[in-house]
Parts: sequence; C-alpha cells; structure tokens
Amino acid sequence: MKSDLKPLFNDNVLLKYADNITLLVPEYFTVDIATEFRHTQAWAAANKLCLNTQKTIRDCVAPTPGPISLHAIAT
Repeated sequence: MKSDLKPLFNDNVLLKYADNITLLVPEYFTVDIATEFRHTQAWAAANKLCLNTQKTIRDCVAPTPGPISLHAIAT
C-alpha cells in the first residue's frame, strides 16, 4: 500500500504518522470536514483498511478566547 491519501482541497492538510491521520481544515474552507472524512473512509475501504470511529473526534479550536469543544463526527 502506498501513501496516496491526499486531501480534496489543497488548503486542508493531512498529517500522517504510523496508523494515525490528522486532518487540519482552516476556518474558511471550500470542502467541508464531513466531505473530507467520507473521502478518507473511501480511501481506507479501497485499501482494505478500517477506521476506528470510536477514536474519531473533531476538534474545534476557536481563534479567539472561548471554549474548545470536542464533538464526535457522525458517520
């Protein structure tokens, strides 16, 4: 298996290390997080891999002072 997983939009960044993938999406984006996640799911399926959705979280980081919330991504 080669590492051919790329984000759909060039401003989004995928950080890959061992069996972990981190997707960074800017505040203003063309492709939303759910679309990028479905793209990653399709890539995993095509490469006979599975995603552990129990460990999949969405971190929302506010640039201004305020709460940081964690929400599970609904599949």
